[in-house]
Amino acid sequence: MVVAARYRGPVKSAIAKVKYKWVYDIGKTLVDLLAASLWRFGIPDDLILVPIPLHTRRKNWRGFNQAEILAKSLSLKFNQPYGEYLARIIETASQVGLKRDERQKNVKEAFRLRTGADVSGKNILLVDDVYTSGATMTECCKVLKKEGAGEVWGMAVALG
Repeated sequence: MVVAARYRGPVKSAIAKVKYKWVYDIGKTLVDLLAASLWRFGIPDDLILVPIPLHTRRKNWRGFNQAEILAKSLSLKFNQPYGEYLARIIETASQVGLKRDERQKNVKEAFRLRTGADVSGKNILLVDDVYTSGATMTECCKVLKKEGAGEVWGMAVALG
């Protein structure tokens, strides 16, 4: 798991502005933070960047998926492939304010591989904005591994 910063102060404020106030220009700063962190870790060159998906209703309400923006931007910056292999099939409650066990229950079986997606033997870098308990990343990782993915890494802007 690669994390760029702690979820506090300016990082917390920037993420909140992107997610809830639709201030997009801060997104580049968050991508730069992630990019700097990637250089510090010896992760494989053959990774496919995959965003943690939002449920369709939440994405339509918000108008975007912040993890998608981060993953696409990193993909372009590092000339790495990008893929939307996962779908969120259950509209879960927000994880904000939930305890660790509640978070795990909340996202249990909430994801599946998209129809037609093939991850067999592929190395994946899951991308999200905030990593708190690991419940979401773990659940997505389970789906990918069950479907034959090779190595699965996780990356987030901030550790909550």
